[in-house]
Amino acid sequence: MTNSGKTINPSIFIDGTHIANVQGFEYLSLPIGNKFKMEFIEEKWKKVERRFLYKHILKELDTRQNILIKRMIGLKKFTHITPLNEALKLESVSQIYYKHKVFFLEQLLRNQSCKDVLLFLT
Repeated sequence: MTNSGKTINPSIFIDGTHIANVQGFEYLSLPIGNKFKMEFIEEKWKKVERRFLYKHILKELDTRQNILIKRMIGLKKFTHITPLNEALKLESVSQIYYKHKVFFLEQLLRNQSCKDVLLFLT
């Protein structure tokens, strides 16, 4: 609190309990005060980056999976993959990810080859 440009730090008590002076706090998941503004913005930005990164990685893994399947079968590069996946009853990496979102990254990191590919892509 300020009074004529001077900082005042009063002791506030409610029912005998001291209410501490703070630089900021969270209310309804939003930062109030100076302390949390930059941290809040950085946290939100990191979440956006991660979402973009995951989408980029998933798209790259789908593409690589499609290329491997086509090469294993001996099909041309421009063969449509959707009917092929349906015929072979295969799911794309993205489909598997969205289906098992919670455990997906954990499972990938357990496999050393997958871990190496993810580290290389990031």
